[in-house]
Amino acid sequence: MTIQTIALNKLAISELNVRKVKPKEIEALAADIQARGVLQNLIGYEEGQKVKICAGGRRYRALKLLQKQKAIPGTFEVPVEIRSKDEALEISLAENEQREDMHPADAVMAYRAIIDSGKEVEDVAASFGVSPAYVRRVLKLSALHPTILKAFQNDEIGRSEEHTSE
Repeated sequence: MTIQTIALNKLAISELNVRKVKPKEIEALAADIQARGVLQNLIGYEEGQKVKICAGGRRYRALKLLQKQKAIPGTFEVPVEIRSKDEALEISLAENEQREDMHPADAVMAYRAIIDSGKEVEDVAASFGVSPAYVRRVLKLSALHPTILKAFQNDEIGRSEEHTSE
């Protein structure tokens, strides 16, 4: 297994990629890639003249959106870990099954820290592909009393299934 940089126009989604339902939030991911670059390599295998992507399909789709918007060329170099086709299905399932979303309380505090570092709301919104109004709402949550934020982080309030009525 090696990581190579491969031109975007030499990549394609593998039929072995287990994510079949069209993913959401591609525009936000594209905005993030445009702002910060590709932070995590894709994983694929060589087949014919292409490298088929079995893991990182959302990143691939976001890159293709940026290409369609003419923000990057088809020759844009993408980091891809080359694996064997025999591993592709298991790698794809592992990447999709073993991920865990960040707790919303952590995201709230991260937005606060970015703003506190001197960034403007509009710049943060553009960087993450969200609206300035969304960023302002998240920042309001960061102003909650530390005891309330700690309870939220500990799932004592907010998103625990125990607290929903049936």
